[in-house]
Amino acid sequence: MIEPFSYSASKMVFSPESRVYPTENSAWPMLEWHALGRACQVGEAEYEYLADSTAEKKFTQFAFSLTVERIPGYFLLQIFLPLAVIMLCAWSIFFVKDGATQLSLISTLMLTVYAFNFFITDSIPKLPYGTFLGKIIIISFISIFLQLIVHLVELRSEREFTARQNVWIALLFVIGFGVANGINWQHASMDVPANATGPTTLNVKNCSNEPSRAEQGSAED
Repeated sequence: MIEPFSYSASKMVFSPESRVYPTENSAWPMLEWHALGRACQVGEAEYEYLADSTAEKKFTQFAFSLTVERIPGYFLLQIFLPLAVIMLCAWSIFFVKDGATQLSLISTLMLTVYAFNFFITDSIPKLPYGTFLGKIIIISFISIFLQLIVHLVELRSEREFTARQNVWIALLFVIGFGVANGINWQHASMDVPANATGPTTLNVKNCSNEPSRAEQGSAED
């Protein structure tokens, strides 16, 4: 841990006894992520909020960035699979003959999706932009709500749909659900903000273990 910004650009203090625990060949397992790449930058940064107006305000700053992607296995098994089962149950209700039973079942499934949303709230990343996972849950909720309206219309009309009509309506819901999630998949990456990793620094250069030209020249002399 580097001490707070109270040292000049030519001096910085590490305190391994306070927060850093150095080990050899240390590794940090990331069970939820795949590491795609890493980068390091060093430069000078200026801090205007220092209390001492006479103190040095420019300090050397290191920026380490790690590019990762989320491992989808947990979400496929714990979220997408149960949600797929719920949607299949919803579409199968069209093949139930009694209209009142259809309405009762779809109302129960709507409450199930609502409760399922609360159950997985902690598993969904809390981000300022929409994610594919969050949108697919909303699409599922809207699909079941529209199906509830269809069953209400059928019940109010006092004339049940024929088996052929139920097949076509169910097929229409399946196609609409697939198209909506296809559009969601295409736009998922567009909602992610641009990466702003790293400080706004002066004379930024990549961290390297290779000696600089000045060091090479002094070594040759």
